[in-house]
Amino acid sequence: MKENLVIVESPIKAYTIQMFLGKNYHVVSSYGHLIDLPKKEIGIDIKKNFKPNYVILSKKKK
Repeated sequence: MKENLVIVESPIKAYTIQMFLGKNYHVVSSYGHLIDLPKKEIGIDIKKNFKPNYVILSKKKK
């Protein structure tokens, strides 16, 4: 039974990492980035120790 999920960017990385982690892990690919910094803002909150403000990419919301 696979108990842990690992999401990586590329299918080749998913395959390679799956070989190292073994049967208790399910490694899948997102086929690219899921989140990014906003394009029209600075992307960080200076008052909160430079915490990044991420947005989910519209193609990946599903």
